[in-house]
Amino acid sequence: MSNYHVYNPFTNETVKSYIIDHKPIINEKNKYYTHYYLHSIDKIKPDKTKVAMCMDRMSQVNILDLETGKLQGFRLKNTPGYRYLKKDPKNFRMTYLAPSVDDDYIYGLYINIPEEDLFKGDVGTNEVHIFDWSGNFVKRVFLDHRCDVIALDATNKLLYAYSSLMSDELYVYDVSQYYTK
Repeated sequence: MSNYHVYNPFTNETVKSYIIDHKPIINEKNKYYTHYYLHSIDKIKPDKTKVAMCMDRMSQVNILDLETGKLQGFRLKNTPGYRYLKKDPKNFRMTYLAPSVDDDYIYGLYINIPEEDLFKGDVGTNEVHIFDWSGNFVKRVFLDHRCDVIALDATNKLLYAYSSLMSDELYVYDVSQYYTK
């Protein structure tokens, strides 16, 4: 069983805790790093009603509703499920890096490389997956340049892509065409 805590950043006090009922993943080939198997990089929706959790070893985005405490997972079609995490860790893949969100969408930087390649230095991707806050896959976008970090300017509908490991350059993309409002 896992717990998810929301803290007040000014007082460091717990505002609310959520019990997320995950069955533990027991990997007989690697029992020491099991806390990484369900690891995600999380971003809170600006209206503070939901949290997007982009898993880094599965092609899955989890959405935690902060009002109800309900957690839902949304996995890309034709990608491995949780059983995959019980297999040889040498075959694990890294999937999502550095997500960014606004009140409409979740932007997940999708790398999809073998985990061991992450430590070779030249990591990055130009693929971004966009989900809505209901978990629907909206669009796959390919940027002109590879990057390893993204940030969204929600007001101006600009996506900033930074390449810290490859070229130390910042790129800006207009994503307003993905909004129907």
